[in-house]
Amino acid sequence: MGCFSDNLYKHVGRKDLSPTESQETFKLWMRNTNHEFGLYVYIVFNKTNQKLSGITFKETSR
Repeated sequence: MGCFSDNLYKHVGRKDLSPTESQETFKLWMRNTNHEFGLYVYIVFNKTNQKLSGITFKETSR
């Protein structure tokens, strides 16, 4: 697949999922010589102790 270069990202925002959990959302733009795509990354964590609860991602064309 090769190394990705010139990658960009945007912090989409934070939303509260419950009184104790929040989700940070980022959109990354991945590009190399053969492939270009967007990637949404969702990071869920405990607001009280900042402990990571999970990370998920979803590929997108734009």
